[in-house]
Amino acid sequence: MFDVYQPIPGLACPICARRLRIWQGKEGPRLCLVFRQGVFDAIGTALDGWPVYQKLYGDPIRLRSVFHIYSYDCRRPVPTPPGTKRTGRRSGAEWDGRAAR
Repeated sequence: MFDVYQPIPGLACPICARRLRIWQGKEGPRLCLVFRQGVFDAIGTALDGWPVYQKLYGDPIRLRSVFHIYSYDCRRPVPTPPGTKRTGRRSGAEWDGRAAR
């Protein structure tokens, strides 16, 4: 299982400048949740394809203080082109702006 991440603003491949729309990671709760940068809690689920945005019940689910996300939208012939892996950082309860490194 994995989680879906939405960096704000969106990120592009540094080689071909293609917009990288889909980001995933396995260092979060791995429950097919959707996290948006700057939002306190998961904003929905992505169980069957595209994300479904809905309020989740129960306690807030927080990310680890440091996590990695990956995008496979770039069609470069290397497995993980430079720039398609990002390290995210959680500051307090929110995924902060330092995630785009």
